[in-house]
Amino acid sequence: MLPPRIDTEVRTPEWIANPRVKPLTVQWADNARMVLHALSPADFRLFSDAATAAAAIEDVLRSDPRSIGRRQHTTANGSEDERFRFALDRVDVRCVFAGTTVTVVGIDLLPRSLDVIVTADDASSMHV
Repeated sequence: MLPPRIDTEVRTPEWIANPRVKPLTVQWADNARMVLHALSPADFRLFSDAATAAAAIEDVLRSDPRSIGRRQHTTANGSEDERFRFALDRVDVRCVFAGTTVTVVGIDLLPRSLDVIVTADDASSMHV
């Protein structure tokens, strides 16, 4: 008996190839960019420097991290802008979505007391 044939062709999932949300334009308020670039490499756990963190923040925002329900609610209510915040590495990011543009309006460094690192050993012992 022959072993099952393994398909080695690489395919891109439909939701990646044709995303439902078109990429947004990311802008920075001068103060937000200044605060981010004033951080030192020691302030980050995951990124090597502020430029790498800025690129990651822009990648997240370009893809619109809001839930579908939140996007639809904002549109249905005729809101011209929506405030949103998220954390990436040790950076708290505040932004405003307006149409096809999102503007980073604030950056804060999260305290080290909020740092949580879960190892594979920790995860395997967690009860979900």
